[in-house]
Amino acid sequence: MARIIAVPVFLFFALAILFTSVYKASSLQYDFQYLPNVTATKVINKVDYNLPYPGNIHPNSILWPIKVVRDRVLLLFKQNSLSKAEASLLLADKRLGSSIVMYRKGDYESGVAAAKKSGMYLENSYNYMIKAKEEGVSVEEFAYTLAVASLKHWQVLEDLRSSSPEDAQPIVNQINDYARMVYEKTTQLLNESGKTPPPNPFKN
Repeated sequence: MARIIAVPVFLFFALAILFTSVYKASSLQYDFQYLPNVTATKVINKVDYNLPYPGNIHPNSILWPIKVVRDRVLLLFKQNSLSKAEASLLLADKRLGSSIVMYRKGDYESGVAAAKKSGMYLENSYNYMIKAKEEGVSVEEFAYTLAVASLKHWQVLEDLRSSSPEDAQPIVNQINDYARMVYEKTTQLLNESGKTPPPNPFKN
């Protein structure tokens, strides 16, 4: 019995060590030299989508690497592509929430790094959704949710960009390409399926 319990515990810690090493090797670091634009105008186009509570552990915490590893392990053990897509979207939303928290604390470097990870998870969510579709799973309902979520990310990142240090603004705008791309692709999928996508409030 003890041996049966020891095996999954050993595997968990082995994976934790592996992912911690990967995290340290791939963690994003920025160093901005200019002051933020404190008089920036906020984006007025609000998207009706609520970001989840990001938790109390953020990139400025010594526990952040453990949280990152935990999230990756939980995602690894999701059973199917659609559940991985849903989990990836949740992580994207929470990373964006952490980015907002870091901006409010004036830690723009950590905020931009969290926003970048958020965009990567958002793209992963789309890719897992497409894989689920190729496996014969109906994804239209989730595609609509993902489209709305990508618009919310678009809105938040525009807000963050407008209040970023001058040398961070081009980076944040580039990060927003994830949200723009996911919205465009999910919109195309919905149109091809005969579904009406959410309107884009940022379209000129």
